[in-house]
Amino acid sequence: IEDINKSKMFGETITTIYGLEFNGLRQSLNTTFSEGVNTPTDRTYSWWMKSTVTGQNRGVFGYGLIQSEAFHLNWSGGKSLWYLSKGSGDRRFTYFNDTPAQDDGNWHHWMLFSDVDDATGAKLYVDGVDIGINGTPTDDGGDPDDHNQALTIGAFDISTTTNEHFEGSITNFAVFSVDITDRAVSHYNNGIPKDLSGESNLVGYWKMDENTGTTAKDSSGNGNDGAFDGDEPTWITVMKASDAYIGGIQQREL
Repeated sequence: IEDINKSKMFGETITTIYGLEFNGLRQSLNTTFSEGVNTPTDRTYSWWMKSTVTGQNRGVFGYGLIQSEAFHLNWSGGKSLWYLSKGSGDRRFTYFNDTPAQDDGNWHHWMLFSDVDDATGAKLYVDGVDIGINGTPTDDGGDPDDHNQALTIGAFDISTTTNEHFEGSITNFAVFSVDITDRAVSHYNNGIPKDLSGESNLVGYWKMDENTGTTAKDSSGNGNDGAFDGDEPTWITVMKASDAYIGGIQQREL
C-alpha cells in the first residue's frame, strides 16, 4: 500500500510485465508462424528468459524436430546449441560459449541470429553482449532442415514427449526477418523488456502480456497467435517497471 500511495503522490507510472512459466514436461506455446515446407531463411530471435536448470535444457524453441532450427541450453559442457540440420554429410550446428545466464535463475535478454547458409555466421547476444561461438561450428554444406511444424515456444515440437520441453520462464518473444543484432543493446534496454511493436522487419511477436486464458496474441500484426497445449504453462508476473527514474531503470521484480 505504501508503494502505491507514493506512486500516486509523485505521478509514477508502474507497468507490469507478464510472461509464461514452463515446467519442462509437456507445456508449450504453439504458434502458426512458419515458412511451411520451404527451406528456412535468415532470422533474428529476441526474447527474455530465465531458468535454474544446470543440466541439458532442451527446446527453448523449435520447428518440430530437435535439429529443425531449434535452440537448446546446456547441451554439452555447459554450451548452448543452435541446431539446423542432422545426418551424415548434411550436418549444421553451432555451439556458443557457456554463460551463467542459462541457469542462474535471473531474467536475461537473449538475441540469436540464424544464418541458414553458414553455421559460422550464427550470433548469440545475452544482455546486449556477444558471447561468442565455442569452437568451430559443424557445417557439411548441406541444406538446413525444412520446418516440420510451425514455431513452438517452450519446446522444439508440439508433442507431449518427455525431454523435448524447456523448463523455465519466457516473455516478449520476437522474430525478425533479417540480422538485427545491432539492436541487441537497445532490446536489452537496461534490463527492462521493451515493447517491440512497430520495429522494422518484425514478423512475429508474442508479448505474453495477457496474463489469463490459453492463447498469446501475435502482436506483429501477422496473425500467428499462439495456443497452449493441453498441459498449460503458467502465467506469471515478470516484473513491475517504473518510469520514475530515467530510462525506466528502477524495477520491482517479483
